[in-house]
Amino acid sequence: DAQLISGPSDEGAASFNYAGTTTPPETQRIVFNAGFAARTIVAQKAGRVAICYCGRVDDSGLCRDGGDLSPNWRMVAQMNIKGPRMLPQQRWTFSTMVTFRFAYAGFGLSEYDKVRIIDFSGKCTDDNFNPNRAAYEYTFIKIDCPTNCKRVNLTTGPVPGNLVTRVRTAACSTFNPNHGQCERNDITQVTVISETQTEIVFQKAHGFKDGDEITLGDNIACDPTDTVCTDEALGAVKGVYDFQDIGNKDYQAPSTYATPHVLSTVPNQPNRARISIGWPEPRPKFAVIFAGTDPNRPDIIGQGGLWTHHSEGITKEEITGEQARANMKVCWSYGRPEAPTAIKYVEEVGLLTITDPAVMEEATISISALKMGVPAPMILQFRTAPSEQIGLKYDQAVDSLRLKVIFTHPNQLDIRKTDLDGPEISDDESVDFTQASQQTCGKLFLELWSEDMERGFPLPKGCYFRSFTGAEPRREIELIFEPKSGLRKNTIYQMVFNGVIKDVLAPITNELTQDTFMQVIPMDDLSLRPYEAIERGIVRIHPDGPIPKSDPVDAQPEFNKQTGFKLVGGYNNLLELQSGDMLSFELMGGEKEGNKIESGCRIRIFLWPFTQWQTTSSCTAGCIVGGEASFLCEHIQCDAEAIVPGMNLNVIKLTLGKLNPTWQGFGELYNFRKARIRVGAVTMPPGGFFAQR
Repeated sequence: DAQLISGPSDEGAASFNYAGTTTPPETQRIVFNAGFAARTIVAQKAGRVAICYCGRVDDSGLCRDGGDLSPNWRMVAQMNIKGPRMLPQQRWTFSTMVTFRFAYAGFGLSEYDKVRIIDFSGKCTDDNFNPNRAAYEYTFIKIDCPTNCKRVNLTTGPVPGNLVTRVRTAACSTFNPNHGQCERNDITQVTVISETQTEIVFQKAHGFKDGDEITLGDNIACDPTDTVCTDEALGAVKGVYDFQDIGNKDYQAPSTYATPHVLSTVPNQPNRARISIGWPEPRPKFAVIFAGTDPNRPDIIGQGGLWTHHSEGITKEEITGEQARANMKVCWSYGRPEAPTAIKYVEEVGLLTITDPAVMEEATISISALKMGVPAPMILQFRTAPSEQIGLKYDQAVDSLRLKVIFTHPNQLDIRKTDLDGPEISDDESVDFTQASQQTCGKLFLELWSEDMERGFPLPKGCYFRSFTGAEPRREIELIFEPKSGLRKNTIYQMVFNGVIKDVLAPITNELTQDTFMQVIPMDDLSLRPYEAIERGIVRIHPDGPIPKSDPVDAQPEFNKQTGFKLVGGYNNLLELQSGDMLSFELMGGEKEGNKIESGCRIRIFLWPFTQWQTTSSCTAGCIVGGEASFLCEHIQCDAEAIVPGMNLNVIKLTLGKLNPTWQGFGELYNFRKARIRVGAVTMPPGGFFAQR
């Protein structure tokens, strides 16, 4: 079969060119090369093959008494040809600028195998089985992301693009996206139950699917009390066989070959499975020998029977495509423990495509504090796609949708915790996906709002975040939503958080050095398309909103540090306002004259929660008669503003005097001078409640 192997072209040629011989130096084994070492057989397909042998040949070299159909043929072994599964063709699609991993199906896969992504124009066997078209110039691929992204080099460089893959084992039955945090799941029992099946019991649910292939490993032996079990039976149940020359081989040659067992699950018993091997009566008995037991510690059961899953390899979550590329080839290199660093790419696994997600047109950040370096609330606002083609993805998702918020330049704009003083999130602080919780959401976001009055902002199932340092530092936050309860198309959303902005102005011009500091990325179905973005918003400082100010060189007004702004009235630090009530407060400037509050100053009162207040555009303000009269207190202009231009009015702006040449203005407020001011005509929010964590 020319599609299965390359070498012998037909039976006649095979009998002549690949006849068995014991010609020296091969005196201890039969070698099927007719005495010529260059005559080799190369498998063209991965999968299970049968090795058949005919010991009785006629004068023409064909198997006696029937050729291909002769009864003299004997199957001496089955062997697994390692490699990726070719049918159906494997394909993957991911989004640009999203760090991803992928799994691929195959036969006989091991933890020593590697894959490499190359340009569609290359072949996996190019450059003597070491293809050079994986370099960034061809693929725009980076690896070792997201912590320390590196461009893939040519094969002569330090980053040739070899991607480590992991298979599941007893020591690492489950693992995180970066191949860490392994959990054990050993075999506790192996029992032959029929002529064709053997049942295996695991410590806990194994997670296999029907058709998966596994081999068994150490700590499984013949039962010492059984007289039927043999070394041959033990090798057969494990699916791993020693080569006959194991004691007399080249040090780099393999010691064993494997024929993994096809596995079937047991209904309603997730910790049991059956493999396709058995014996007639009397059946061999096998025992699991627990290694590392302690007779003085009955709670330590030791390490049970080992196993390896050979049907799937999984890369690390370390790959990022920076530009869209279609139909790049994924190449596979086999590995073995005798030569773990050897590289030889021999087969194409499938095709991988990187696409640009749709562009989110409206994504802005609005700041509440103009002074750089001061933690203060900010509002991230975005609108999801209005188009049916893109927006349909929000409706069609079956599993959870997610929302990724990335602070691309945290040294210039970064999120802080929701405590009143906005404490920093340290660079080594993170919450893993498996630890995502609503409590984490509460530590990161002050408010979540949607213009969808019926559904509101979808309640997150949990939040998690990661911080990355190095040449490209950033902070990533993800919100996970319940299935069928995520974001919706053509909807405005707002997210309020404490943030700090710093070092964003050019030294001389005081203009922004850049206007993009964040990305907001609604991610697609968690199960079906975990690394595909529905759309991506490049977050800019709102073009109609204020930008940060550099600290003035001259003296500046400030509040008294103890009692600069104090509400008047209420009980037990709680002031209850009802419709029509006026807001009264005492105002006190800084201790020094250079920090005085005076005519021309503006005071902004932020109405929190930001997303609940919607007052009118004008209000009234004035000094309370009978208050401090040691300075001039006249003519206070009151207006309402929106933190996000064009959205709800949630800021009261007071301008102290100097709005009209005939006004006498406002006096100088510093040291222990204070004024009592009353603000009226403020519209109350329609509802709300006290936030609790």
